[in-house]
Amino acid sequence: MVFQRRLTTEERLRLRENESKSSAKAKRSSTTADLASVDETSGPTAKRAQTDRPELRFSEPAIPAAAAISAAYQPYKPYRRISGAEYYATFDQTFDEIDAGNDPPVNVAPPSAPIPAVRKSYAPTPPTGSLTAPVQGKYPIAPVKSEPHPGLSKATPNRPANIVVNGQTIPRASTGPSKLSKVSYVGQECPKETPVSQLAMYGLLPQTAQGPSTVANTPAIPKPVSAPKVATPSKSNPLAPPKRPRVSYVGRALPRLEDTPISQLALLTEAELLAAKQAEMLAAPALPLSEIIAPAVPQIATQYAAPDYLGNEVTPWVATPGPYDNPTSTAAPLPIPPVARSDNELSISHPKWGLVDEIVSGFAAAKVQEMYPWQSECLSMPEVLQGDSNLVYTAPTSAGKSLVADVLMAKRVLEDRKKALIVVPYVSIVQEKTKFLEGVFRGIRVPVGKRWRDTAVVGYHSGARIRTRWKDIDVAVCTLERANALVNAAIEERTIDYLGLVVFDELHMVDDEHRGFMLEILAAKLLCLGQRVQIVGMSATLSNPDTLGKWLKAQVYECSFRPIELDEHIAFENGVFSINFAKQRDLPISDKKDMKDPVTNAAIMLAQECASSGHGVLIFCESRAKCEDLAVLMRRYIPRAPPEIEEQRRDILTELGTTAVGLDTVLEKTIPAGIAFHHAGLTTEERDIVTAAYHDGTVKIIFCTATMAAGVNLPARRVIIMPHQGRDFVTATTLQQMRGRAGRKGKDTTGETFILVREEDVGPLTKILTQPLPTVKSALLASDTTRLSRAILEVIATHLATSPGNILDFICSTLLYQTQPESTSETLLDQLLSELTNQKLIQPDEFGYYTPTTLGRATVTAGLTPSDGLFLHTELSLALRAFNLETDLHICYHFTPLHLTSALTIDPLHLRKLLESLDEPSLRAALFCGVQPSAISRLKPVDNRIHQRFYVSLMLRQIINETPVHAVAAEFGVARGFVQQLAGTCKSWAVTLASFCEVMGWTGLKVLMGCYSGRLEGGVREELMGLSRLPGVKSVVARRLWERGLKRVEAVAEAEVAVIVEVLEQALPKKVQGAGERLRRRAEGIKKAAQRLVELEQRDWEEE
Repeated sequence: MVFQRRLTTEERLRLRENESKSSAKAKRSSTTADLASVDETSGPTAKRAQTDRPELRFSEPAIPAAAAISAAYQPYKPYRRISGAEYYATFDQTFDEIDAGNDPPVNVAPPSAPIPAVRKSYAPTPPTGSLTAPVQGKYPIAPVKSEPHPGLSKATPNRPANIVVNGQTIPRASTGPSKLSKVSYVGQECPKETPVSQLAMYGLLPQTAQGPSTVANTPAIPKPVSAPKVATPSKSNPLAPPKRPRVSYVGRALPRLEDTPISQLALLTEAELLAAKQAEMLAAPALPLSEIIAPAVPQIATQYAAPDYLGNEVTPWVATPGPYDNPTSTAAPLPIPPVARSDNELSISHPKWGLVDEIVSGFAAAKVQEMYPWQSECLSMPEVLQGDSNLVYTAPTSAGKSLVADVLMAKRVLEDRKKALIVVPYVSIVQEKTKFLEGVFRGIRVPVGKRWRDTAVVGYHSGARIRTRWKDIDVAVCTLERANALVNAAIEERTIDYLGLVVFDELHMVDDEHRGFMLEILAAKLLCLGQRVQIVGMSATLSNPDTLGKWLKAQVYECSFRPIELDEHIAFENGVFSINFAKQRDLPISDKKDMKDPVTNAAIMLAQECASSGHGVLIFCESRAKCEDLAVLMRRYIPRAPPEIEEQRRDILTELGTTAVGLDTVLEKTIPAGIAFHHAGLTTEERDIVTAAYHDGTVKIIFCTATMAAGVNLPARRVIIMPHQGRDFVTATTLQQMRGRAGRKGKDTTGETFILVREEDVGPLTKILTQPLPTVKSALLASDTTRLSRAILEVIATHLATSPGNILDFICSTLLYQTQPESTSETLLDQLLSELTNQKLIQPDEFGYYTPTTLGRATVTAGLTPSDGLFLHTELSLALRAFNLETDLHICYHFTPLHLTSALTIDPLHLRKLLESLDEPSLRAALFCGVQPSAISRLKPVDNRIHQRFYVSLMLRQIINETPVHAVAAEFGVARGFVQQLAGTCKSWAVTLASFCEVMGWTGLKVLMGCYSGRLEGGVREELMGLSRLPGVKSVVARRLWERGLKRVEAVAEAEVAVIVEVLEQALPKKVQGAGERLRRRAEGIKKAAQRLVELEQRDWEEE
């Protein structure tokens, strides 16, 4: 079965090669008469040419010359790199031109001088793309032996009658000039009659070249300088490219500068030359030809042997250029000092890895300078480093899995000029990884079209504001849902060719019942594309890597290395046992009433023991309430800290007090003792402050929930685990994640884990510890067919597969088919296609192919399942016919995500009380939403999606009306972190709604959604939306700025810092001691951000 898709790169190159051969044959047959008219024996002019022309040789530059000739007869698009297959295929065309009578690329020698020995031909670096060996053309390419030219005829001593290549004789039919239009090289213009043999632009004259020429007005060819020494491939590194010299040239819309990289050379057409005559390009003095002839040879071969970028107008990447390489007015980076290359193969700077100086410096700034042996072995697997093989690898937590993917990502982005996608499961990891990569890539600039710009590393998650266009990013760090949206858009817009690497972190999550199917769908699409996209998957808890390697067509590498030694223990009944239940020691028993529970006693005693030694402790608790209760209890058993530490902890309290929600009452009690808690109930600012304090050692003990095991990087010397989530044990995978947090690289020499259980839990725990990790399997059919239906709808909507056969091929690319082939029958496919057709999401045509309906495209664009798309369509259709704008309540209802309320328990009595307090316009809005006040008392706690969404919409209305977060949380009995996340999630849902409405053609509703999305993000009324764009300026601060007269961003940019400090003091929930200096720094940040925003707006206005 064949996919209905674009041809793959190899297929397109094969077609192009066949077309090239056909056109060359047609050319030979159509020019036979012309060739006869310029035969060597046809007239006195030709006779004179035989005696005056210098001897011709086919020597070393034949390989780059072939690319030059091909470019002359069939010009490639400027700044476009070609694949290895295209590069080698040009030799067929070159030799066809020789057969047709045109002059081949040759060297010129004095007529009276003996024929110099032919040097060994230049062997280019094999392409890392579609081929591993040259394509054999009409005349195979091989080094030419150093012997006298066998084709020299005695009748014409100054001109060989034939040319011999690799033992094969090629007859020379004519002395006629090549049919080139005018060309330009280093500021000199050649007449149209100039033969190919005298083109110096591509470095075809490595030998001494002197003597008369038959072409009138042809500039004399000076003696070239000797070629500089360049790095050549070696046995240890056969794919190492030579160093790239710099030359001067006349290029396309580029300045003529001595330091311009040769990778940007462009052969000018006649029209471009005429236009260039009128510009300043040809007016500047040219360099002597001798300065560019020799350096050009190795560079061109390397350039044209690079992988293909079909449709991509980016120039081939070279090392970060100097300030004179700037192709436009956009500032180019200054060169950095060269990095000393290490002979140690484990060093990041070793030439084997091929990393440029800037990226080596970036890794060094992040304190990454050497690899572990296992990382070197993994990267050295065949074709992995070159991007020609997919990779699945496993290693324990903290073993350095990310570095392998980071090296491959740097190679694809900077060497291949492709885009990279890093897919991670949680928003917190997106933010952490984005920050790390921004530091690594800081200062590295890349050419984009005619401009230089910084390497763009973008974090893309539910709260991020970026557009889904490849041109805006180089590295995208995404959650599963956002990565799927990016790939869908790229497939539909036919820009997926830009993608070169996809990294799946936490690959074991493919079997997650809630989100794992998204990872599987995304990977299956990449496998079906037929494009050269390297897939890398990694995990610390993957029990069947071979199965996933087979699915992803990848090589598999398994590692058990841990950089930090791990000691594991079990504690129960106030005793400590080894992992094999051999008793080691007893724990102290407290006589306090609140310490009678043996699990609580063990947690407090073990934490106190480690913290007293100055080490960090991480304690996983079964619930949020347990975290806070134990944190308060723990502070009684921690001795007083030295004065300097107490001062640092007071600074943390001050910083927490200056946040928008004020100082949390529990943290106010625990921070002075060096204790904190970390769970979803904290706001983003609070979590960031607590995490930073833990990393710098000011906070020693953190209590957190089990859900934070994989989402937050908080390594500790000692990890204490309460292996329950509610009444159930945590899964073996989650337990493994928690145990892996023990031991901090660079700070600890060992790590310790203590699993706390009661005596009745020893049996279940033993079972979990002794059994292997569960096998990772597909989640596409975990509960019903909804997820598989979504996958089918997406491939149809993006035109990846549109016939039943093609769709079945897509299903065969899923993990579901690899592990459960019997579950993916044609009968099931027919059933799902029939359901989607009945739901009017797709429609078949007369040929049996499926196309998406408008509703189907809107559902895929919004990232919804078919059932959610139908539900949303029904609700918005009702809103179009009857929308209540008397109050904000109706629009807030539609801003509530469909599944946000699934984990929210609603008290019917509280909801009824809220309804009774509504005014008449709000009651009418409730009726428009479908809420029946009389039915509220009969609702069950989790009944009715409409009533749940309406309950959340009441929270949203308070947020956009500038009610503080802590006040909303107190009124509705939820955590402050939930309220803050609610605003961000609903803002993201507003973007989803807008895209759904845009595809459906509901323009008015889309505009309405856009107006309110900004208010949701800032939590402000309409007049404060401009001020809320400033970082750190939310509802309360924005209102205080407005009341102070600073009503616009421009006013804030011009205000005094002291004025902003006064505004911030007024906005604090309560007076905080010692907040002056911290508020001043925050005020300075707000002022600088305002100035920057004004500058950007001014620049945008000027560009428009």
